Amino acid sequence: MLHVRRQFYRGTMSKLKTRNGRRDLPLLSDLARGLWVRCQGSVPDTPLFVTRTGSRLSDGNLRRRVLAPAATAAGVPWIGFHTFRHTCASRLLAGGKNIAQVSKWLGHADPAFTLRTYVHLMDEGLGDAEFLTTRDAPEDRRARTASRLGIEP
Repeated sequence: MLHVRRQFYRGTMSKLKTRNGRRDLPLLSDLARGLWVRCQGSVPDTPLFVTRTGSRLSDGNLRRRVLAPAATAAGVPWIGFHTFRHTCASRLLAGGKNIAQVSKWLGHADPAFTLRTYVHLMDEGLGDAEFLTTRDAPEDRRARTASRLGIEP
C-alpha cells in the first residue's frame, strides 16, 4: 500500500489540501517490494527519488529536463504531470471501477466532482441493451454469440 499523507509541491513539503487527500492506494506487489527495498535504512522523511547530488527533485527541472523532451519525442508535447492523473482516472474507469472508487483513488471528497472533472473519459455512447435481458459479463455474451454463429470468439 502507498500511504498518501503529505504532498511535495513546488519545492515545499506540506499538508494535503483536504482530509480526503489522505488515502491508501494499492500497489503492484513487485513495485511495493522494490520501493520497500529502496527505503531500507533510510531516515524518515528522506526523499525516495533524488538528484545525482542527493537533493530533492525540482518539479520544474524534472518537467524541463525529462518530461518535456520525452513528450516531444513521443509526439505529445502538450503532456504535463497532471496528464498522469487523467491517465490514472481513465484506466480505472476503463478497467471497470465505478466513479466512487475513482474518486477515492484521486483523493476527491465528492464523486460528483470527479464525474464532472473526468466525464470526458467515459464512454459517451449508450452501449447495447443486452444488460436488460442478462446478467452475464460482456465476454460471456460475446462467446455465446460467436458460438451461435459458429466462429471463434
